[in-house]
Amino acid sequence: MFLAWRELVFARARFGLMGGVVALIAILVVLLSGLSSGLVNDGVSGLKRLPVTAFAFAEGTKTDSAFSRSTVNVSQAEAWKGRDDVGDAAPFGNMLVNAKATTSAGAQVPIDLALFGVDPGSFLAPSVSDGAGLGDPDGIVVSKTVLDEGVAIGDTVVVDRLGTRLKVVGTTGDQRTFGHVDVAYLPLRTWQQVHAGAGPGDEVRDGAYEEATAIALRARDGNRIDLPGGDAAAGTTSMTLEESFNASPGYSAETSTLTLIQVFLYAISALVVGTFFTVWTIQRKHELAVIRAMGASTGYLMREDPGDRHPDRVHRRRLPDRGGRRQPAHHDPHALPAGGGADRPRRPAPHRPRPRRRRGGRGPHRPRRPARSPGRAKMTTSSTSPRPDSLRSGAQERGGLLVEGVTLTLGDGDATVTALDDVHLGVAPGEFVAIVGPSGSGKSSLLAVAGALTTPDSGRVLLDGVDITRASTHEKARHRRERIGFVFQSGNLIPALTALDQLRFALDVGGKRPADGHDPRELLDRVGMGHRAGHRPHQLSGGERQRVGIARALVTRPAVLLVDEPTAALDRARSDDIVTLLAHETHESAVATIMVTHDHDVLGHCDRVLSMVDGRLSE
Repeated sequence: MFLAWRELVFARARFGLMGGVVALIAILVVLLSGLSSGLVNDGVSGLKRLPVTAFAFAEGTKTDSAFSRSTVNVSQAEAWKGRDDVGDAAPFGNMLVNAKATTSAGAQVPIDLALFGVDPGSFLAPSVSDGAGLGDPDGIVVSKTVLDEGVAIGDTVVVDRLGTRLKVVGTTGDQRTFGHVDVAYLPLRTWQQVHAGAGPGDEVRDGAYEEATAIALRARDGNRIDLPGGDAAAGTTSMTLEESFNASPGYSAETSTLTLIQVFLYAISALVVGTFFTVWTIQRKHELAVIRAMGASTGYLMREDPGDRHPDRVHRRRLPDRGGRRQPAHHDPHALPAGGGADRPRRPAPHRPRPRRRRGGRGPHRPRRPARSPGRAKMTTSSTSPRPDSLRSGAQERGGLLVEGVTLTLGDGDATVTALDDVHLGVAPGEFVAIVGPSGSGKSSLLAVAGALTTPDSGRVLLDGVDITRASTHEKARHRRERIGFVFQSGNLIPALTALDQLRFALDVGGKRPADGHDPRELLDRVGMGHRAGHRPHQLSGGERQRVGIARALVTRPAVLLVDEPTAALDRARSDDIVTLLAHETHESAVATIMVTHDHDVLGHCDRVLSMVDGRLSE
């Protein structure tokens, strides 16, 4: 978690804002879910407070219209009572009415009521908290919320259209509603009269006193009611209490709305988080590319990067060559954007330890620098790529980098371009070679092939005598971690890390300790950046960033150092300082260095200068 923690600290304001937004949405989810759930439960609170296990409705009744369209015969209750798994069964009436309550002061209060008709002596009879229970044929026990509307015990309630007068004799002491309408319990016989539409003095039609909405069932203790078996015996269609909630007016629509609200809020949360990390990853795509080029595995990225949850996106990236051309499908998935300029390969990483040479004298691995004309190294311009045996044998005997007959074509079909044409190059340890040439000549492609970022069509690349050209993706990443160092135009430092942590991170990617490579602090001191060890990239100048980039590339003691336009963004004085530093570190660390540059003013620091034109390298 070397990088992940530092990313969180570095971008704490952004992560804090995202966390605050997610927390706010979470609070909204809880509040709205609670409010919606309370609203939905309020609509069936009258049913929930009935001591009922299930309801048996008229045969063939559909769930969504059970209470409004079902009519059963009260005698069907006896068929259910005779079953061993049923503790009790009683007729139950349910209907909605409009009424007016006349208070003791003579005022009339319009109220809507859900009339629950029950036998006063049955298990359905309500308990009261104030007043009397059911007994009086015209007496009703109402929900506490009815009293909250200004109705009092003793007041009279008149049912609209029928004129049936009911007297409030007691209250349940709590809220009980059906379809968000207050519940009033009344004797079943009185309910049957109202249900039949008989007003005071009217004759009740035949059979009205045999009707009810459903048979309420209560399971015997420890038993589960066999509803299908009971339905077959009684000729009913039954459903559990919970299933009957769907027959309450508006319940299904409300629960569906509640579910949609919850899904919507969850989706918003996921969208916010997903958008944050997507934007975060897009903004850091160059940084992720750098880490990939350093040889970091997918597992390492998943552990370290809080934004990169889709590393395959990085795999699919292609390396733009000079002039904007893109490399074909054989491009290695670890090839990543190097940033700045069109003529640029993708960024790899630190590598295998190399023996440190004494300052001054020439050890057996130190090539003697060829003579140069004043102010500039000698550069030849023959039109074909040379195959110098001296360079080839020297690179093999002393290690370093050897490129043999490499050809690389880019594009598809008629758009195919030869980026590298039979290129041969040998660079010995401690040798500093510059490659110059116009944009689009193949310089970046050569670095990409030499750095195990791109697989050529033909030819091979040897690092210390080991052919890395046809190695697996995993092996190429390992070579980049252990044996190849990259320096880029603008340093390409990771924004969240200090100068010292840039070097520590390079060691961490390679799974190394400071003892396996250079000591990060000592190396920063060596490149003149020890006093800026605690500063992040945005606090450093262009030249300082390049110095840190050079130190990062060298910290793992690579065998090869590939340098891409290190002076492009620097003034002349800083350019000279950077190339001087590169030359010094090349000789000091005995690393084989290739530098691509357009700056002819710094070529005097190089041991050799090669020219590339149209994919052909000349010396």
